[in-house]
Amino acid sequence: MRAAPFVGVLVWLALPCVRPVAAQPAAEGPAAEKPAAEKPAAERGEAYRLFLRGRYLEGEGDVDGAVRAYREASGIDRASGEILAELAALHAR
Repeated sequence: MRAAPFVGVLVWLALPCVRPVAAQPAAEGPAAEKPAAEKPAAERGEAYRLFLRGRYLEGEGDVDGAVRAYREASGIDRASGEILAELAALHAR
C-alpha cells in the first residue's frame, strides 16, 4: 500500500506545472470569420452553387467566367480548400 503516498507526491509535484488556460480575446476582421461548419446552410449552398457553375463554365471553355465563379465562391466560403484548389488548377493550365 505504499503506492498511494507515492501517487499523492507525484500529483503534488505536478500541480505547479498545470496552468489555467487564459481566455483569448475575440478576433476581429477577416480572422473572426466563422468556420464553414458554423456558416448558415444558405451561404454554404451559394458557395457550392458557384463552385459547380465554375466547373461547368470551365468545361464549356469559358475560362474567364469560371475564374469569376471560383473567386466569388471563395469570397463566400474562405475555408474551402476545394474552391481554391480548382482556381489554382485552372490558372496552372
